[in-house]
Amino acid sequence: MNVKIEVKIVKLKFGIALLVMIIFSNSVYASNLSLMNATQDNLTAFTYASPVKKAAITLNRYIGLREVEFTINDNIPTFGGMYLDESTSTLYVYVISEEDGEKVRRVLAAYQDEVHIELLQGRYTFKEMMEWKNRLETLFDDRTLVDSIGIISLDIDETKNILSIGLETVDESKIEQLRQQFQALEIPSEAVKIVETGPIILLPKRPDYFKIILTVMVITFAIILLGYLKLKDKGPL
Repeated sequence: MNVKIEVKIVKLKFGIALLVMIIFSNSVYASNLSLMNATQDNLTAFTYASPVKKAAITLNRYIGLREVEFTINDNIPTFGGMYLDESTSTLYVYVISEEDGEKVRRVLAAYQDEVHIELLQGRYTFKEMMEWKNRLETLFDDRTLVDSIGIISLDIDETKNILSIGLETVDESKIEQLRQQFQALEIPSEAVKIVETGPIILLPKRPDYFKIILTVMVITFAIILLGYLKLKDKGPL
């Protein structure tokens, strides 16, 4: 192979690699920027949120609730969950002890003129329910069990101060199987409600437009560069 051609091929490969790196670095920067914007958006969202939403966010921050990481602090030990009704500007909060109920009112004192704080008698603390949910998630490791029972979902129902497990269909045999699992995991069966959700309907996956555009750009760049090198190799007309 001609040395000139080999050099041009190397340059072509280098050019394509450089383009990919530039596009990738820009996408990473854009991703990081979007994360920064998301943080700013949270601040903006809080500023323009309704009073009852602000109250919920304030209480959530005070108790340090991070449900995904299964963490919550002990500022309100018997906190059992909360939910809101914007139509009546009411924040419902489950607590077990009266002392914690008074603490909730003190934390949300700034909103007392705009938000109605409704304290509900809880039975389980949020920390307990997160721990039970964590144990129940181990059931998903047994695909045979999951498929035979038809487990669809698992969550904490903050409106009822209880765990909720969804099945595609519910019958007595499935309920009994689940109760046996609850007992094995040391979870009180009355702390989990079993609901019928029906089958999951999967929506068609959306195409990854970024990858498509990136591929088209790389191919277009390669074609243009190859054409340029060929014209340059021929020399002036």
